[in-house]
Amino acid sequence: MQAIPYLYFNGNADEAIKFYVKALKANPPQIMHYQEQPFPDMPADLAEKIMHAEFIADGCIFYVSDAMGQNEVKVGNNLQINLNCDSEEQIRELYSRLSEGAQIHMELQDTFWGRFSPC
Repeated sequence: MQAIPYLYFNGNADEAIKFYVKALKANPPQIMHYQEQPFPDMPADLAEKIMHAEFIADGCIFYVSDAMGQNEVKVGNNLQINLNCDSEEQIRELYSRLSEGAQIHMELQDTFWGRFSPC
């Protein structure tokens, strides 16, 4: 399992990525815009925004995204820790243990962004 910080922004993720890549001397980022995803009825103002970006600095992986819809970013919801697991079994086991007594915002499910892929 690998823990990766996931940083969220209010429409200025591109600017933040440029800053962090330069400041941290990171590899060029991999960027996916909202318009590239299979969302029906994508709001026009989100099309060019960043759905997901990844860059690596000194062996550390960082994820970045612009918030979507009603999910305005503010201190307290602007950072998540993404746990990248080694197997589906590990995902289910961790989900089960971490769910105990927790408020679930999204049930564990198969999504197009949750596929296993090497970094």
